Amino acid sequence: MKHILVLVTLLTALPGCCSGRSPAGVGAHYDLEDCNVALEGYDPVAYFSEGAAREGSAGIEAEHEGLVFRFASEANRDAFLAEPTAYPLAYGGWCAYAVAGDGTFDADPESFLVREGRLFLFHDSIFFDAKKAWLEGGHKSLARSADVHWHEMTH
Repeated sequence: MKHILVLVTLLTALPGCCSGRSPAGVGAHYDLEDCNVALEGYDPVAYFSEGAAREGSAGIEAEHEGLVFRFASEANRDAFLAEPTAYPLAYGGWCAYAVAGDGTFDADPESFLVREGRLFLFHDSIFFDAKKAWLEGGHKSLARSADVHWHEMTH
């Protein structure tokens, strides 16, 4: 058992490994699973244009502000490159409900809302559906709370 704990400690301390945290200097404050790939590789444009969570392709990528974004189509990549700020990711991709409570928690890119021109992501598991809790708690009030906490976390 002691050897397993040592191994786990060493593996999590290796440089370049990114488990839910942004590497220094790249996409500060983003929830990143695969180092600098945003949204776990999901297409940011599809959330807005199709209202759908679509996985992007490693062959159709674009870099913006030190992050790699993947797209389901070249048309979506081109739309993103033309105006990347048209696809804002609220709270760096962390669970919006957790940020409203002054914390961070990994989000599921398939549990989302597009409201007020922003993409909100939520944790979703057999234990807790943060999107449902968000909607029951009231989008506007929780978004205001999350905005305040996010500002405090990032400034």
